[in-house]
Amino acid sequence: MSRTPLVSSDGGGSRRRRARRVPRELSPRDSRVTNDSAPSREPRSARRAPSREPRREGVENVVDIARPRRRRRWRRIGGVLAAGLLAGLLAEGVSVVLHSSYFRVSQIEVVGATHESSAQIIAASGLGTHPAMMDVSPANVAARLARFNWIDHVSVVTHWPHRVVITVTETHAVAVTFVGTQHLYYVGDQGQDLGPAPSTSVLPTLVGPLGLYGQKSWIFRGAPAASVAAQLPNAFRAQVREVHQSTSGSISLVMTTPLTFVLGPATELNAKFVAIASAIAHASFAPGDVVDVSTPSEIAVSGPSSSS
Repeated sequence: MSRTPLVSSDGGGSRRRRARRVPRELSPRDSRVTNDSAPSREPRSARRAPSREPRREGVENVVDIARPRRRRRWRRIGGVLAAGLLAGLLAEGVSVVLHSSYFRVSQIEVVGATHESSAQIIAASGLGTHPAMMDVSPANVAARLARFNWIDHVSVVTHWPHRVVITVTETHAVAVTFVGTQHLYYVGDQGQDLGPAPSTSVLPTLVGPLGLYGQKSWIFRGAPAASVAAQLPNAFRAQVREVHQSTSGSISLVMTTPLTFVLGPATELNAKFVAIASAIAHASFAPGDVVDVSTPSEIAVSGPSSSS
């Protein structure tokens, strides 16, 4: 410890005074020794201010609490991974079982088909190869059977473990038409080609713009003539012999009497059909008369009866 030299109080140097001893700051090591051995004699002003840093014991406690949390987090992650692996193995096992021979299509029932045989429908559906039941797609089966003209709708129901029922809803023919000069074909309610028809058919005949035998290709899909033929009422359906369609889409009905009704555009069909039924029931016509019902409230007649 350094000492302050003795100095004279009056500058002369005769009288001497001992300088007060100033304690030096203690290091942390000296502080520990002093606390352990004897009470400190340091002035209060020389004591170290309390540290604002967190105590070491608190830090150790935080670390001790965080470690179990990390362990629990890793345990949860491991549990999720194990569950995912188990689910994947279980799904793979189920798939293997469901693709076994016991769960393959072995019984196929066809309901509602009259124009195609059950064998034709089964072969076209793709179910004849005995696929696994879980691989049977009703949408795919319906798409494959759409190539049959008479089939309008298909319903496929699976009955586990190995039975499938195909229910067919067929369309119906509303008319016939000539393709070329000699071949008569059925026409569906949407104007689709339903295949060859016998010459003895009693359905109305659709006639295109080129005349009765003028069609060289199919022209009636979605055509107004097919729509009118599909909606003919029972009141006079049997009396309609031909349905004519002009190049502009105007429709005329040639009756068996013979009598012709001009409908014009295929609109307001209900009102026009009511006018035709009323005219047939209450009016007198001569063979060859032409009755214009394109405006249902104003029927106009031309022909033999109108000139007499």
